[in-house]
Amino acid sequence: MSRSWWRFALLLFSTAACILAQRGRGGGGSSPVSPGPAELVVRGTVTLAGGMPAERLIRVDRNCGGRTVNSVYADSKGKFSFDLGVLDTDLRSAGAAISNAGPITVASQNTLKTCVIRASLLGYHPQAISLEQAAKKPNLGDLVLEPIGKPAAPLLSVTDSDVPKNAKKDFDKGLDEAAKAKWQDAISAFEKAASGYKKFATAWVSLGMLQTARGDAAGARKSFAQAIAADDQFAAPYIELAAIEAGAGDWGKTIEYSNKAIALDPDSFALAYYLNAMANVRLVNADAADKSATAGLHVDQDHEYPDIAYIQGLLLASKGDQKGARKQFEDYLAIAPNGVNAAVAKQQLAELPPGK
Repeated sequence: MSRSWWRFALLLFSTAACILAQRGRGGGGSSPVSPGPAELVVRGTVTLAGGMPAERLIRVDRNCGGRTVNSVYADSKGKFSFDLGVLDTDLRSAGAAISNAGPITVASQNTLKTCVIRASLLGYHPQAISLEQAAKKPNLGDLVLEPIGKPAAPLLSVTDSDVPKNAKKDFDKGLDEAAKAKWQDAISAFEKAASGYKKFATAWVSLGMLQTARGDAAGARKSFAQAIAADDQFAAPYIELAAIEAGAGDWGKTIEYSNKAIALDPDSFALAYYLNAMANVRLVNADAADKSATAGLHVDQDHEYPDIAYIQGLLLASKGDQKGARKQFEDYLAIAPNGVNAAVAKQQLAELPPGK
């Protein structure tokens, strides 16, 4: 492994905590509001395949060129409301211009085309709509999430069907409060739901996700552990724990938890492969990292985790495969031109011999 490659690999991991924190900050956006004269609010509903109500803590992000800018959550009925008034001035003007059939500046057009509204849930294909479309049609309708792997994959907890009515009511309240960005109220409701039915694995995971987002890693670890105790065939808590340990720099535990999720279902969780590859690179396990990155690229058909391509580029460069490395860095930049590793990927491309 070359010294040059290792230098750039370290740059990847200096940003790892940023990436993971950004992912966990699902409540970083604003709560739904009524639009003002220069504001635009888009609305929609997230459902699972087959018309099933989501009934999960589902994030809806505004992502621009590989960076999540802000997020909201869907409520207990899958409904979400996204305030585009928080966007930069030129896009707000563009939204108003579209409504009035007026001219749109080039800068606004570029922003509209490079940003998307995206609903996502572990194990499901995300659904994304460009801001260009959203600005023209603020009622986005139903965003249907289809499972990535087999229908019988461990995407949902088997304990959900046995949840008592009171616990379910508290859980729904948690979803509704999270959708309104009332974080402490949401956490309290999820705590009540989980304590009311100890086997309510989905409630424990939802509680842990909000605890992670609010910076309570210790509380989140306990919640995810409770979810595993309730249903050890449910993949989500293993992946969430792997993400926490990656953010903390505990690469051994990152590998342990991500491996468990991959073993449960090797075809559905690109995030597990991403975290596994990142941890193995950090521990200088190049072969294991390459195996995870290769599998991750195969699973991540929706390019939800473009940094897998960046990692693969580093691995190929370390092996002297300049052509393969160039392709991966170019793929990464095409998907995430504003990604946290974009500057380093461009530098790597500049240092590779042209056309090789």
